[in-house]
Amino acid sequence: AQEALEDNPVPKLLENIESDNLKVASSAARSLGVVFSPGGKGVEQKDEATAALIDKLASPLGAKLREESARALGRMRAKESLEAIKKAIDDEDVEVAIAAAEAAANILPVDDARTFLKDRGNDESENVKAAVYRAMANIAKPEDADFMIAGLGFDNWRVQQGAVQGLERSV
Repeated sequence: AQEALEDNPVPKLLENIESDNLKVASSAARSLGVVFSPGGKGVEQKDEATAALIDKLASPLGAKLREESARALGRMRAKESLEAIKKAIDDEDVEVAIAAAEAAANILPVDDARTFLKDRGNDESENVKAAVYRAMANIAKPEDADFMIAGLGFDNWRVQQGAVQGLERSV
């Protein structure tokens, strides 16, 4: 029984995600995403892990923790995190916004994700636009070509890069 306890990394990861050390907390967030991803080995404490990751989406500790938390929730396909993920797309850090948009694309059914992201593509924020086009690049369909072409007209290189990648996928 002691051996089985030692094989379960989740309690230690849940402890580490609360660390004041950005690297420790970020690494724990990333690891929780792997443990609880489809095909991962995590079963017990998934709700607790999901709640901790949702909490860290707004952490003042650092952008890396917010980014890794968004990526983990996307990997886990944690539907209960969707509202917090959608809010995180507005993060001031572009990498957090991108991770959140990609997580939304993983969590939502693909056509719902495409609709949601294209609606967010009208946002004034460069970070949101970059996040939307980057996430759309992974799920674009032929009918998204016009949206992706529109992204080429923006000055932001991240938006342009996502638009090109999405065009490659959609045509």
